[in-house]
Amino acid sequence: MFTRVKGFRDIYGISYHYFNGLMSILDEHARRGGFTHIELPMLEKAGLFSKSAGNESDIVSKEMYVFSNTASNKKTEPIALRPEGTAPAVRAYIENKMYTQQYRIDKIAYAGAMFRRERPQRGRYRQFYQYGVEVFATKEPHADAELITMAYDAITEYGLKGVEVCLNSIGCKDCRREYEDALRNHFANHKDSLCQDCQERYHSRPMRLLDCKKDAQNTHTINAPKITDYLCNECGEHFDGVKNWLNTMGTPFTVDTRIVRGLDYYMRTAFELVHTPEHNNDAPSSVICGGGRYNGLVKSLGGPDVEGVGFAMGMDRIMEALMEQDKNHDDQNDQTNEDHSQTLLTADAYIATPLNTNNQTLGQSIATSITKGLRRAGLCVIMNPTCSSLKSQLKAANRYNARFTIIIGDNEIAEEALLVRDMASGEQVHIPLNLDEHNHTNTNTHTDSELCEGIVDLIFGGDVEGMADVIPDYTDYDNDDDYDYDNDDDYDDDDTNINK
Repeated sequence: MFTRVKGFRDIYGISYHYFNGLMSILDEHARRGGFTHIELPMLEKAGLFSKSAGNESDIVSKEMYVFSNTASNKKTEPIALRPEGTAPAVRAYIENKMYTQQYRIDKIAYAGAMFRRERPQRGRYRQFYQYGVEVFATKEPHADAELITMAYDAITEYGLKGVEVCLNSIGCKDCRREYEDALRNHFANHKDSLCQDCQERYHSRPMRLLDCKKDAQNTHTINAPKITDYLCNECGEHFDGVKNWLNTMGTPFTVDTRIVRGLDYYMRTAFELVHTPEHNNDAPSSVICGGGRYNGLVKSLGGPDVEGVGFAMGMDRIMEALMEQDKNHDDQNDQTNEDHSQTLLTADAYIATPLNTNNQTLGQSIATSITKGLRRAGLCVIMNPTCSSLKSQLKAANRYNARFTIIIGDNEIAEEALLVRDMASGEQVHIPLNLDEHNHTNTNTHTDSELCEGIVDLIFGGDVEGMADVIPDYTDYDNDDDYDYDNDDDYDDDDTNINK
């Protein structure tokens, strides 16, 4: 048997339900913000990331999947599975000349798998999913605040609690130079106590000493100089502008001067959305979204000298955090949590066909015609073609959370009327069938069209008593007890309680 590659996973069932829900919310917020979606390739030239993130960044030096790109014994540049999305987005912005088009594109959104050869752990995979947005050609602090607000609003709308916006400014190259000297002086007497990675970063990337997880609680790290004390006037004004706009937008935030981000292209605004589980005070916090400003990146990759700001959201961590939150909420309310699959799909209708051999061909033709018509109307319809017992089909309808079950059995064919049952209330209604059309043509008919329209009205309106008003020629149909399957020995079973 083959198994998954270490650090990779399958997303299915309840996980996919949460994943798809998050994607839908993020897409909607991107639409509201006027973003254009772009599909980026998974493979890029490795040099793109060396140039943007820096050769000494962890991503480039330790985590990238890099391949030699050879063809016909002719060597070309090495290629890499994308470890992050900003550099490819900037490359696409430049290569496709989005800045020169008649309808220029300055706001783009993208989503997809990224790849890093990290140590797999909870919420961190070697193939992980990010949702990213980038805004180009604006240096206004309003753009930074708007993106932060967009990320915060989307995650809170998704339902995740315990999310905090942490904000910092890491200045520009000029003010960072003085600050990095101050950090080296501060840590000079503590070098031997630093972890191996930080000892290597001491000379080349001293700001990364501040976000080291191993040394985070050391006194010398906590008491390190703050970047905000070294900002130049222009960077200070920009940072004040971001904070003012966030206050205006009503987005709560906390200034955290230890946020530096891990990539070389960031300058000025740097921010993170941090999640702390509310149900477990001992659980560690995790960064679920990060971003900032990168005013020099576009030019350094061969494009025009335009500003940029963006964020990337870790979809894996967010959906797993919400799954854990929902699970704990269910436990605290003494609700059973045995079958999360019931939340995966709510079918509008389930078509049950408990038929004997003589009626199978006709019954399945009717069921197929109705299924096709209802799906064309936009409904989620599950059809069971097996002609198994009604008991088993009703249980299947419950597994799909079907709102209505449409029963086409031997009794229905004999009486030329199908039965539609509201699975929540137990109410049921009969709808006449024109079997002559099916017996002769075995295709969709005008009668089927009217029938489907009536079922659509029933499902969207949810009023079974009002069916007489929405089905043509139905007002005089006798809805008698002969078709009450709660009282019919042929269909009722003590083990089949289809009321929710």
